Amino acid sequence: MKRSFIKLFLLLLPCFAFAQLDSLMSKKDNDVGLYEEPLKLLRVIKITQQQLRIELNPPLNNVATTLSQNTLVQIKTYGTAALATLSIRGLGSQHCAMLWNGFNTQQSMHGTSDVSLVGLGSTTQNISLNYGASCAKDGGGSIAGSLDISAKPVFNNGLNLTIANTLGSFGYRQQMIYAGYKTRHGYLQIDYLNEQADNDFRYLKNGNPAEKYIRLKNGRTAINQFNVNGSHFFNKTHRLVGGINYTDAYRQIPVTEFQSMNTSFQKDKQLKSFLAYEVHKRRLTFYSGIAYFYDLLEYSDPSSLLYSASTIHKLIAKFKLDISFSKNHDLLFVLENNSALAIANQYTAEMSRQNFLSLNTAYTFRSKNDRFYANIQLRQQLNDTKLVPFVFDAVATYKALKVLTLQVKGGRVFRVPTLNDLYWVPGGNVNLLAEKGWSGEWMIKNDFNKNQFYLSNSFSNFYYLIDNWIVWLPTNQGYWTPQNIKKVFSRGLQEELVLAYKTEKISLNFMAAYQFNFSTQLSNFQVNDAANKKQLIYEPVHKATITLSFVYREFGLQYAHQFTGKRFTSTDNILFLPSFHTGNLLLSKTMRWQQFELALNVGVDNLYNSRYYMVESRPMPGRNYKLGLILKCNTQFNK
Repeated sequence: MKRSFIKLFLLLLPCFAFAQLDSLMSKKDNDVGLYEEPLKLLRVIKITQQQLRIELNPPLNNVATTLSQNTLVQIKTYGTAALATLSIRGLGSQHCAMLWNGFNTQQSMHGTSDVSLVGLGSTTQNISLNYGASCAKDGGGSIAGSLDISAKPVFNNGLNLTIANTLGSFGYRQQMIYAGYKTRHGYLQIDYLNEQADNDFRYLKNGNPAEKYIRLKNGRTAINQFNVNGSHFFNKTHRLVGGINYTDAYRQIPVTEFQSMNTSFQKDKQLKSFLAYEVHKRRLTFYSGIAYFYDLLEYSDPSSLLYSASTIHKLIAKFKLDISFSKNHDLLFVLENNSALAIANQYTAEMSRQNFLSLNTAYTFRSKNDRFYANIQLRQQLNDTKLVPFVFDAVATYKALKVLTLQVKGGRVFRVPTLNDLYWVPGGNVNLLAEKGWSGEWMIKNDFNKNQFYLSNSFSNFYYLIDNWIVWLPTNQGYWTPQNIKKVFSRGLQEELVLAYKTEKISLNFMAAYQFNFSTQLSNFQVNDAANKKQLIYEPVHKATITLSFVYREFGLQYAHQFTGKRFTSTDNILFLPSFHTGNLLLSKTMRWQQFELALNVGVDNLYNSRYYMVESRPMPGRNYKLGLILKCNTQFNK
């Protein structure tokens, strides 16, 4: 009796704290309990021991919208399918890595990634959100976390076809066509996605409730994306894998609340490709891969006769050797070369180059009873001819009881200046130092699984201390220039609670998450800087989400609620955007006949018609609706 009481107390202990989760366990990506088969809903977040995996089934919303509605990250955007950047744990978008099939694709020119161009809910890709620093594993820039996009493997031999179409308010349209084919010799997947929106929603003129509503102008977007990935199995231990992703996007830049006209627009063309050879043996895994990325960005404003274009080519070669000495000891070696060539008329030279050569070594230990796990990764990187700070990631996990897991993490982090920081004209600063600092985190997690009931509760506390923070500042000559002037301290608490109940006919899932995050500037080389000890702009102190889903036979219902706290828009924390609530309702009905499956989905976003802003002076859409239809045909055979 006494032992049962202690277990119950430890299971509920994190409930009395106020914050959220994320966190990592072993290098195996083991899904938790009832989440092994995602619900046939519009959007489902799968909780894993290592990450949050985002399932879009079917693709009623794009990835940026799904992240904003279901996770604790901060998305800065101004409309559906519009430009969107990702911020994790109070740090900037330049501190969040974008990984594609294991290759870091962070834009070398400006250091950020446009989340609205990611995946679009592609059937051929898995999309994962990882919290926490991983600079030793993924390179500079992965300080706060990463968004990981990887090819989705095909397990069953046969032919799979999917056609999906979604229509929504404000001229929203999305179409998808998918085909997948697999035999015992390999598989091939192809899909095409098209997403468009007029974004002509109504908003209050000048943000004043006394003013009349007017429609947003110059907000049209059109995104086309083509994905293909495949694998050829030479035998049980050798295989060749590869993939191509091409995106063509046209986005108008809408007017702000205080503008009457804006004619500017942006065009993006992106190509991602990779090819890798893998050998998997009992105690040895070898990987050799190469990736090529191309990015063209054009900005134009016909009314002001402004035009700029920039092109970047990126080539990455990676070699990995993983040796398992026993069931308890693993050793990993990674050699990677990352070369970037940028062509822009705003640079000191028409062409600017950047080359990184890095060596990564990792050691993993697992106890015989699998109750203790430890991993340390070391990385040394050479940028052109200069050594960047030596970094490491370390994590230790201990399963104290059947229902209780403890974890501690720490590491050294870094981020090198971007090409824009170094060579932009006017203002580029070739003498910039790399950002460097430390990260730390501890976590307590409870899991309870009995019969059809599952409960998971996680509490974590994280810290990031970053020196040489790069900031663009005005000069006496009338232009801006980047400087290493700040020391930034981000710290916070995260709490996540997951409840699930599943029978043969019914599935009920509840997830609640909360984040409390102070991200402040500790010091500045400038005297009497009003930003000292103030919250960084656009980073809320409080953020929370609640998701409730219910499935009965072929019917599904999901409700997601989000709260985003006040966000400051001036460094002295005088000006701010108010906090807001949004709610989103999702309904689905699935019908099956032989090898065919038809799903009808209805979604209502911003259910309460809240008036809110993600970027200052740029209103977001009010209540809007989406209707989606998806048809699947799965034919299996043995070959």
